[in-house]
Amino acid sequence: EPEGGDDLYLTIDAALQQTLETELDKAMEFAKAPRAMGMLMDPRTGAILAMASRPAFNPNRYWEYEPDLYMNRAIVDAFEPGSSFKIVAASAAIEEDLITPETRIDCENGGFNPYGHYIKDYHALGVEPFTMCFAQSSNVAIIKVGALLGKERMDEWIRRFGFGQRTSRDFPKESPGLHRPIKQWSGLTMGSLPMGQEIMV
Repeated sequence: EPEGGDDLYLTIDAALQQTLETELDKAMEFAKAPRAMGMLMDPRTGAILAMASRPAFNPNRYWEYEPDLYMNRAIVDAFEPGSSFKIVAASAAIEEDLITPETRIDCENGGFNPYGHYIKDYHALGVEPFTMCFAQSSNVAIIKVGALLGKERMDEWIRRFGFGQRTSRDFPKESPGLHRPIKQWSGLTMGSLPMGQEIMV
């Protein structure tokens, strides 16, 4: 005789999923954006609590929609992370004992040219503790921190954080992003990479 199977519990939270979808719809309308995506995760476990991309389609009537809408863009699209990536160089330098949160860094009053490309900060800072530099998202400071790490350690920590790799076998179409090997870095890379450019996630 047939027997019942085991229960399966998803990590998706129905209330959070509905909220995320509603907020994405609002954001698209407000920004007049062609698409939007979002994901909510439990920071302690990595469990996905909600995930959505817009515009959406009804999977029960998928044939009425363009196939381009079938993709979960939160999984397949890749983009430069920008300043959110600064945590990599910052935490690597602290972990390697190159700086402490109190280390004072000269932010050059908001601009300098370290690698043949002028870098500017939104908030012009002078010599400040790293905590202030990081709080104000100083490009100048994080590039100087990246220089303390050097290419090899920067590359090692990027890989240790999992960049350039898929995060899970649960999503076979997930983009691994893009992190080029050191031999493909240009003379500008160490002025771009610490602040989240020249890398895709």
